[in-house]
Amino acid sequence: QNAKIRGLLEMRHACREATDALQARCTAAAKSIAAAYKTSANGAEGDGVDEESAAGAIALVMEAAGLQGTAMSVADAALAVMWLLLMAINLRRVKFELQGRVDALGEEVTFKDQLAALYDAEVATTASRLAGLQAQAEALQVQNTKLEVLAAQRQEAVGLLVAARMAQADAEERARSASDDLADTQSELQELKSKHTALAQVLGLPAQPDAPPAAHASFSRMGHGAAHQASTDRAGSGQDGG
Repeated sequence: QNAKIRGLLEMRHACREATDALQARCTAAAKSIAAAYKTSANGAEGDGVDEESAAGAIALVMEAAGLQGTAMSVADAALAVMWLLLMAINLRRVKFELQGRVDALGEEVTFKDQLAALYDAEVATTASRLAGLQAQAEALQVQNTKLEVLAAQRQEAVGLLVAARMAQADAEERARSASDDLADTQSELQELKSKHTALAQVLGLPAQPDAPPAAHASFSRMGHGAAHQASTDRAGSGQDGG
């Protein structure tokens, strides 16, 4: 657009110079022809047109029209002057048209400059928004990384909790089993104590004798072993009978 405007301005300047030069030449030719006719009118009767003045006017018109070397009468010179004047008028009209086009292009360039300024402002605003969005995206990425770490830690904690609950359930099961075993053992011990008491009563021994003398320690141990064996045998035979 700037190149077109410069070309149109140069063309307008050239047309203006050509129009001014053509108008000057047409004016000079018209003055010369008018002077030639005036000289011819004021001359002696029968003398006719002043050939020297007419020749000068014709030469000026021919030079302006670019017709050097062509024979031209005074009447033809007048027609040439009229043609040159019409050409000057046409050139002036062209100049006005070019001026209008230049003005329109200038307004268009101004409008496009305003649009370019608005576009630059919009680009700057968009760039600022893009930078803000980029910062938000980076912050979200950091938060996402933290959330991923927390999710992994939570998954690990859940696994540990499940393992702990399984271990607790296993321990509780073992504790229940041990409690049952202890209850059974206590029951068996109580039964053995009852049998021991009954056997002691049968043998005439105290239920819970004091510490026996050293001489009778082995006998006491033997008696206790025999009683325990007899109790065990009776318990076994009772279970078999049952």
